[in-house]
Amino acid sequence: MSAVGLTAALANKTGTGIVADPTDGFAHAYAVMRLLDDKQLYQSIVESGLRLAAEYSFDTERAELIRLYRAIGVEPLVTGERGPAS
Repeated sequence: MSAVGLTAALANKTGTGIVADPTDGFAHAYAVMRLLDDKQLYQSIVESGLRLAAEYSFDTERAELIRLYRAIGVEPLVTGERGPAS
């Protein structure tokens, strides 16, 4: 992924990707080649990604956002597919 923004920072912090300069096509190609050649690296990134995905599911994020809104005194009108906040 491109070495820009929060996604790149998250990938670096959690081991969920290889970050490359967005203006360097060779760097992106090298990252892809590393994943194809290094099965251990590939598997590590897959496992890290699955752990991160479980941690940041829609349900956990929705619950955190509802908590934050309520902490500032705002009652959310909609909380997702389950309808009004309860």
